[in-house]
Amino acid sequence: MRHGHISTLHIWWARRPLAACRAVICAALWPDLVAENCPQEFREDAAKIITEFAKQTDY
Repeated sequence: MRHGHISTLHIWWARRPLAACRAVICAALWPDLVAENCPQEFREDAAKIITEFAKQTDY
């Protein structure tokens, strides 16, 4: 282990820290779908987009 090196400041939980950071920021900016003040139109659009994306991915 290298002490004092810049890469040891934080251990990332993903191989690509930029992708993980983008996902966290994106999730923090979206409204909570179960909140009372979340517009119904946003809930419907989000459900549609997530469903379409799930159908496209090959797992």
